[in-house]
Amino acid sequence: MSGGTNGNVMFLGVARVDDRVIIASMSYGATVELNGVMKMISPSSITSINAGQHYTFTSGQNKWHLTAVDELLFMTMTNQTYPSRHAFALLDELQRNFVAEVGTQAETARDGGRGGET
Repeated sequence: MSGGTNGNVMFLGVARVDDRVIIASMSYGATVELNGVMKMISPSSITSINAGQHYTFTSGQNKWHLTAVDELLFMTMTNQTYPSRHAFALLDELQRNFVAEVGTQAETARDGGRGGET
């Protein structure tokens, strides 16, 4: 990702839309429980995810931003003051880079196949 986040972005993740399995994630300066993220994006919590649609909601002291492209769900957790337009620009960049690097391998990636924490 280009540019700095100055502590505004704490989590990035990618999941498949169909089974909501998180196939890539990274946290920065925060502990993020992936089980909690999986519950948050589960079909019982978010019943439909439409490609190209942006979703934003607040959870605790943070905001979550999600968008779906080509059967993949891209998500980020930011502080509440981080502008949504920046969060979605970040997700667009994540999507371009992720698809360029991983491509169709995302269809068969295992749960948590590409994770990290800094």
